[in-house]
Amino acid sequence: MLSSIGTLAFTSYGLFWWWWAFTFYMWISTFRSNRALWTVFLLLWITFFLLAGGDFGLGTGRIGGWVGLGCGLVAMYASFTEVTNGSFGRTVVPLGAPMLK
Repeated sequence: MLSSIGTLAFTSYGLFWWWWAFTFYMWISTFRSNRALWTVFLLLWITFFLLAGGDFGLGTGRIGGWVGLGCGLVAMYASFTEVTNGSFGRTVVPLGAPMLK
C-alpha cells in the first residue's frame, strides 16, 4: 500500500503528463487560428517538455524556464492584441495569419 506522499507523487507526475498531452492537442487545434495563439501553445508544450527533461536529470530545466518566460510574453501580446482589436472593431495590432487556411 502506498503512503499518502507516494500517492501524491504519482498523482502529480501523472497529471503533469496528462496536461502535457492536453497542451499538445490544443496546439494542433490552433493551426487554423492566428499565429500568436499557435505560438503560445507551441512554446507551452516545449516548456513542459524541457521542464520534464530537467526533472529527469537531462539539464534542460533552466532553458525550459526561459522558454516558459517567452511563452508568457507571447501570451501577453496575444491577449493584448485580441482585446485591442476587439475594442476597435478592426485590426490595430497584427496577430499573424493562420498556419493553415
